[in-house]
Amino acid sequence: MLVRVTILILLLTLMATGLTGCWDLTEPNQLFYIMGSGIDKSDDGKIELSLQVPLPNQQGSNQGKGGGNPKQFVVVSGKGKNIFDAASHIVEKSSRKLFGGHRFVVVINEEVAKQGFTQWLDELIRHPDNNTRARLFIVKGITAKGFLETQYKVEKYSSLSAYQASTLIGYNNLLYEFQRDINNPVNYTILPVIESVTNNKEYEYKMHSIAILNKEHKLMTYMKDREATSALWAAGKLHHTFITHYISQGDGTISVDLRKIQRQVKLNIKGRVPSIHIKLSGKGIYTENNTNLDLLSPSVKESVTKEMSKRIQDDVRVVFDKVQKKYKSDIFGFGNEIARKHPDKWNNFKKNWDETFSKMDVTVEVNLSIQGGGLIGSGPKIAK
Repeated sequence: MLVRVTILILLLTLMATGLTGCWDLTEPNQLFYIMGSGIDKSDDGKIELSLQVPLPNQQGSNQGKGGGNPKQFVVVSGKGKNIFDAASHIVEKSSRKLFGGHRFVVVINEEVAKQGFTQWLDELIRHPDNNTRARLFIVKGITAKGFLETQYKVEKYSSLSAYQASTLIGYNNLLYEFQRDINNPVNYTILPVIESVTNNKEYEYKMHSIAILNKEHKLMTYMKDREATSALWAAGKLHHTFITHYISQGDGTISVDLRKIQRQVKLNIKGRVPSIHIKLSGKGIYTENNTNLDLLSPSVKESVTKEMSKRIQDDVRVVFDKVQKKYKSDIFGFGNEIARKHPDKWNNFKKNWDETFSKMDVTVEVNLSIQGGGLIGSGPKIAK
């Protein structure tokens, strides 16, 4: 009797083990890992979705040998009424299931951005397989598909190259952050721009601009270089930057690698038009000194830091004036601050916020903390 019971228990255990097996498991070699996605408008008015995926037989080969190697990826495209429909047409031509959990970037063609594109982001946010921390860019001077198809220097994938470049210069916006921004009370948003250029018949790109989107989240205009950096900083969207300024007291330039960048906003909502005080701060190190100043001197470092802070303050002031007077677009999210902290007051402002924003008194304060002066004193420029 005991033997029969033991055998029965073993059989039941084996049956239970079989029932818990992963019968619907998808093996890694059955997947197309999406590195980057691009959205263009097709000639027939549909959406053209392009996906950059690594070639399975090339993965792990020729590591780190730069752009001279044969492409180790392929770009597959499909057209559809929306993103999922276009993706389904790609699957029809593929032997593998698409997987977006490793996606680095999503790039939007400039023409699509002018017409509006936020409706095409729903699948990228909603589908559980997708990476909502992918970075969102607008591409200028080339189609989204063309950007993904181009092999740039050093990196195997243009999507990875854009991801890493945006990290280095602090120009980045995550997909879920953008989705959050467009749901804020103030609908103006900004996005980093990838601008493609040709140099000696080789494609290169610059990432020195931002796009300003209007209330309907359509591309309105661009800002570049120092204006773009100042706008991102004032909007609380800059994480890291390099700055080089002419220092009058040393008759030369000094460069700084600036990190731990922050923004603080102080509201004053008395009266019909609120006022804003913006405090910008950052910590960094001196990286180059082309003046005759001795950066090992505490008093010299203090005076240089004050002069650089003043120059950044002036740059931000110029950007505020331009955005307020010319665009009347609250890309800095001041209205969002009021709506969050004083919702009762926001009800009085929101109807005519664009006009109110253009009349606001905005004051700027910049405080930099720059450490270290290197191992030498004066720079190479010798005083006469």
